[in-house]
Amino acid sequence: MYHKKFYFLPVFLFFTVTSLGATPAFSQEEAETKQESCTISDTPCLLQDIIATIPSVETQEWKDETLKGVILSYAAIHDFASALPLVSQISSPDLKSKTIGEISKHVKDTETEQDKQKIIFTSIQVEAQKITDPNAFSNALTQLAIAQSQTLENSDVKKTLSLIENQAFLQRANAELANEYAKTNDIDNALSHLEAIDNPSVKNKGYETVAYTLLGNDHYNSAYDVAQKVSNTYVKNQIILTLIQKNRKADAK
Repeated sequence: MYHKKFYFLPVFLFFTVTSLGATPAFSQEEAETKQESCTISDTPCLLQDIIATIPSVETQEWKDETLKGVILSYAAIHDFASALPLVSQISSPDLKSKTIGEISKHVKDTETEQDKQKIIFTSIQVEAQKITDPNAFSNALTQLAIAQSQTLENSDVKKTLSLIENQAFLQRANAELANEYAKTNDIDNALSHLEAIDNPSVKNKGYETVAYTLLGNDHYNSAYDVAQKVSNTYVKNQIILTLIQKNRKADAK
């Protein structure tokens, strides 16, 4: 198994997560009656109607896709208490992983206080740790960490990444996180993730990607500094040539 590490949740969070409860089942007749009472602006009511009809959906793939849509609709209205218990009902590990990643993106728009964000992220992590497929599990944690990087401290991000035991996935996850930090010109955190990579090929590609991301955002000095860390001379020179071209265009404006 790849994910035997668990963190004990605070008592109040335990009750928050366990009180989310199972989605109530509705008969077809009840669903039809309920559907008549929903207005198009009553999103929770409409979502409950959809949930009630999922058992009648023809294929498991369609059921999973419908569940994902319902879950993300709940997350979009910041109702994580209704969204998270449904994740385990998705049968596809890959789709479950992608859904967790998509849910995570909504957290920063829900709460502005880091302590409250951490509670939601921890609840999402609990669902991620239920994924038994190692690849899907690692991907779910990577996407969770990326979402955390946009709002929490880097120490929280690294704590999530520490749950990934597959070293190949961990190397790629650090490269992805480095590029996320580069998008906001957070060079220190970007480099800290690149320096955590042991594989020379992955690290070199990480430096290259980060340098081009910085160039794309017109952070020329930072891009040049990162380019110096690229071990492949050809790749390094291509980055610098791109920098020269972009710099000339900027001067011509």
